[in-house]
Formats: sequence, C-alpha cells, structure tokens
Amino acid sequence: MSELINVKANVDDHKFHIKNGQMYSKELKQFIDDKASQEEVEILSEKFGEYCAFEDLLVLQDKVIPVVKDFKTNIEQVNIDMDQNKQIIRRFDEVLSSKASKIALDQQDKKLKSYFSMKQFREFDSNLEKYKMESSKTLSEFNKKLGKI
Repeated sequence: MSELINVKANVDDHKFHIKNGQMYSKELKQFIDDKASQEEVEILSEKFGEYCAFEDLLVLQDKVIPVVKDFKTNIEQVNIDMDQNKQIIRRFDEVLSSKASKIALDQQDKKLKSYFSMKQFREFDSNLEKYKMESSKTLSEFNKKLGKI
C-alpha cells in the first residue's frame, strides 16, 4: 500500500501530461515546447540563402576597416581645420572691430572739429566772463542811478 502512495506522490510531482495519446512529464513537455517546430526550421533554412558566410564577412571587414580609418582621419583633420578657421575668423573680427572703432573715433573727431575748438572755447569763456563783469558793473551803476531818483 505504501508503494502505491509513493507512486501517486511521484506522479503528482511530475504532473504528467497526455498528448497524442502519450504521457509526458512537465519537464519533457517544457523541453519539447522550447524547441523549434518543423515549420520554423523550414523558414530558417530558406532564409540562410539571404545571409553570407562568416569568411565572407571577414573579407569584407578587411576591405572596409582601412577605408573607415581613413575616413575617421579625414574627419579629424576637418575638425582641426574648422577650429583653426574659427580662430582666424575670431581674430579677423577683433581686428575689424578695432579698425571700426578707430574709424568711428576719426569721424567723431572730424565732427567735433566742426564745433568749438578748445582755444575757441577758452576765448568764448573769457569773453563771457568779461561780459558778465561789464554787465554787472553796468547794472550796479543803473541801480545807483535809480536809488538817487
């Protein structure tokens, strides 16, 4: 009797499945389910004609790698040249800005020359001071005359 209980427990542990009239354990069923079906194998075998052999890939790699390295070297040189051009343009811009500032100062200088020069301003200022003094003197005399009346 105990042997019958052991067999039943063993059957319950393996969870047998019946497929096409045959019994399979859970592990065997999982193993079969994980494998490719005949249809999948046929589809894959048809696709093999679309792919190259590994040796062909190595030959292609030997041809392509040097070209890619040359391309990479050329791109690095272009980047170096571009950085140099940026520096040249930056310096050119600085020189151009400096010259533009000098030109602007020259224009301002010419414009200022059309106004009073410092000599003319000093003469005008001294004449103004003389006028103030004369006006003040004249006004004082006038006020004195008014005060007498």
